[in-house]
Amino acid sequence: MRSHRAFPPGRGNLKIPTSSRWAAQAGLALYAPCRPKGRFARWVAWRMVDVFGTRALPGNPVEWQPPMEAEVWRALTSEWSESVGPFDEVAVHERIQVSRRGLTALLLSDGKPVGFVKVRDGDAAPLLNEFRALTSISSSEPSLFEVPQPVAMASLEGWHYLLTAALRPDLHRVPSEPPLREIAAEIRSGLKAIPRPVGTPQHWEPMHGDFTPWNLRQRRDGSCFLIDWEEAGWAPPGADEVYYWATVRVLGKRTRDENRVRWHEAVVFWRESLLEEMADTSMDPDRSLSEGLLSLLQRQGGTDAPLERSD
Repeated sequence: MRSHRAFPPGRGNLKIPTSSRWAAQAGLALYAPCRPKGRFARWVAWRMVDVFGTRALPGNPVEWQPPMEAEVWRALTSEWSESVGPFDEVAVHERIQVSRRGLTALLLSDGKPVGFVKVRDGDAAPLLNEFRALTSISSSEPSLFEVPQPVAMASLEGWHYLLTAALRPDLHRVPSEPPLREIAAEIRSGLKAIPRPVGTPQHWEPMHGDFTPWNLRQRRDGSCFLIDWEEAGWAPPGADEVYYWATVRVLGKRTRDENRVRWHEAVVFWRESLLEEMADTSMDPDRSLSEGLLSLLQRQGGTDAPLERSD
């Protein structure tokens, strides 16, 4: 394996290749910080690599190893090469949850992205759900955001993977004033083809399911992309908007249309979902985020009121 740097310093779940400036910056594009400290650290790393080369990249040098047997890894990479073309190295985002084995990887050829893959062991359902969602939303050709184009969904020796085309490896940030209602409308329209579980209330609508500032990103040219569709499904009207606004609030930010969040059923839906998630200790949730979201949503009354403001 080629050498990598563990980034960001102190956490190190990103493994950034150091073969070239292009490869290192493509790896840094996997990092989606929302808070100022993280955004600043990534910008500094990007500029240092741009000016001084990969020797200036912060983080400890590491020799990254895949979480599966070498023969299985070779077989997987062979399948990916057949689908997206040959690649010679990877930038890796390792899963923080220790109880879940897997990774996401940007496949690089001479430092340029040729594909992106999510790999999991155990339950294949989340990746299959994302594959279906990406297939559906891609065919609708949304105008307000880009999504990764699905290429393949397969399994090998107990490992499951979702392979997509790679997005441009640009610096990106949380959108300042995204048209959330319009984006949510395109999500609903684009996901009409996903399966509706038996017993789903008739008035429920398709949702992204993890509509957050670290999944909706804006490039420097103003274009947006939306990733991580594993939780796509059906929910009460306004579910995506409520979750985005609540997450923004927990991050200490505001949005221009915050006072328009008025979907009581969606607030109840997320309260119950968070309680269920936090009760399942095997899921290793981000406790601080989950607790912050739950606290915010539990402060909402029993009426169709907007999320309360606490300046």
